[in-house]
Amino acid sequence: VWTGPKVNDMAHASLASDGAEMLLRLAQHDGNGIFHCWGSEAATRLQLAHHVADVFDFDHSLIVPVPTDPNVLEHFRHVRIPFRTVANSEKTYRILGRRTYDVIDGLRAFKREWVAFQATQLSQQRR
Repeated sequence: VWTGPKVNDMAHASLASDGAEMLLRLAQHDGNGIFHCWGSEAATRLQLAHHVADVFDFDHSLIVPVPTDPNVLEHFRHVRIPFRTVANSEKTYRILGRRTYDVIDGLRAFKREWVAFQATQLSQQRR
């Protein structure tokens, strides 16, 4: 897991299908303003990696924080990257009546989607 300067260390992990559902709800609503439709919980890169290991039963000892590759840092030196992207989604919840997934629930939903996708692929290969 890359760490160090110019790395967005904390953000809201989001499942695309969850965000898409929220956007569809927004499209059917007459509210205005800023609505945060990404994951409801912020996590660091390292926390996210460990949550992935938990949900997918991976070996935590394989998760190691490492410095960001200097070549990457040099290549993106002029890009302004927010170090911590953390936002409150309470307004979105109040208006739309639903919260987006937190990290663990989002990963569990992703795992269900992945298993279903794999089953579909296997079924198509057998034809």
